[in-house]
Amino acid sequence: MTWRIGLMLTLGYAATSAVAQAAEDPLEACYRMADASARLDCFDHEMQRRHAAAAGTQKRAQDNVGLEGPELHKKLKEEGVAVEPVKPIVATITRLLPRSDNEYAFELDNGQTWEQAESKTDLYVKPHDSVTIKPGVLGAFYMTTSRSQRVRVHRIR
Repeated sequence: MTWRIGLMLTLGYAATSAVAQAAEDPLEACYRMADASARLDCFDHEMQRRHAAAAGTQKRAQDNVGLEGPELHKKLKEEGVAVEPVKPIVATITRLLPRSDNEYAFELDNGQTWEQAESKTDLYVKPHDSVTIKPGVLGAFYMTTSRSQRVRVHRIR
């Protein structure tokens, strides 16, 4: 009985060590090599592998150009990429930039700039007002002011 417990502990330790070694960063393994030539070969090999992986990711990203909404979500789901829903943005207006036809662009304290996508003559906003930007249907976004006024907006920066 004692030898079985010892055997199970030994096998468990060996499995844990194998998992820990498999999770090690390949560049860290290269760094530990004493032979300079082998270390350089190891670094070169790892960087080539990473560049090839990045090129594959870039190609997949180019395949998604022009897709929006449901089509993009469907394609990303097929590729196994987790798609998180867009979360509302709560920010403060730092500056109003007048546009034509009684419209504005809004610079926010988070560095983003949004502009009205529809004309609203009764929209009343000023710097230091708190706003919430939420996604709507068909890719639209709506900004709601602290006075409960709502206007469709799109991000320009």
